Amino acid sequence: MALGACSVGKTPLGEASGDTVGGGSSSGGTITIAALKAMYVNHPVTVTDEVSVSGRIVSSDRWGNFYKTLCVEDDSGGIAVRIDLGEYFRTFGLGEEVTIYCNGLTLGTYGGAVQLGVLSADGTNTVTYIPSAYVMSAFRSVGEGAEPPVTTVTIPDLSPGLINAWVEIREVQFEEGEPSLTWSEEDADTDRYITDAQGNRLAVRTSRYATFAGELLPHGSGFIRGVAGYFNGAYQLTVINNHYAIMESERFDPEGTVEGE
Repeated sequence: MALGACSVGKTPLGEASGDTVGGGSSSGGTITIAALKAMYVNHPVTVTDEVSVSGRIVSSDRWGNFYKTLCVEDDSGGIAVRIDLGEYFRTFGLGEEVTIYCNGLTLGTYGGAVQLGVLSADGTNTVTYIPSAYVMSAFRSVGEGAEPPVTTVTIPDLSPGLINAWVEIREVQFEEGEPSLTWSEEDADTDRYITDAQGNRLAVRTSRYATFAGELLPHGSGFIRGVAGYFNGAYQLTVINNHYAIMESERFDPEGTVEGE
């Protein structure tokens, strides 16, 4: 779907407070997502240069597991973009190539992972959702959607450069006892844990509002594909839907238990 191409700018989004970044000799143009994230310096930073990033969309809210969070990845890494747009899958397709115009947007963190949004107007100096009226100005489609290329990793491979990237983890299973459970509890977003044969474990995070929240976890071993995340010192994984967990092989006995961190 074709989207608008103009820059958001800081005027319609409110004057930036706190730190800003821009005005350097290399201001303007397209930069990598890794370079954009590197602008963050431990507190919200508003971009004032006419810079943009381009990447492919690796999340979808079609099944209710990515609430107003659009994850975009290029060859340098991924970033979560907070947008005040429900059912964004109708506008942004999985794997679609987009350009994000960053002038006027603000970098912050949630749980230790850098994200992109706008500075909250409530004086708390935090980052919140880009208003829906400006989402179409901040994004432009530059390519058709298709299943995005996936990076195959092990649980110990997870690192800062893979946060908000589309990954596949093979030869894993949900921990003993969890296959009799559903993806999420009814009253709270839920972590279920996968483990590999070496005992490394990783949280799989599912919203209680996901359409598959009440489905049982797979019983066997195999692979799972989703967006790698990070929250308060630990890596995690979020799937778009339960069909991205293919675990039809026999279960194995893990050697031990090592928390993914």
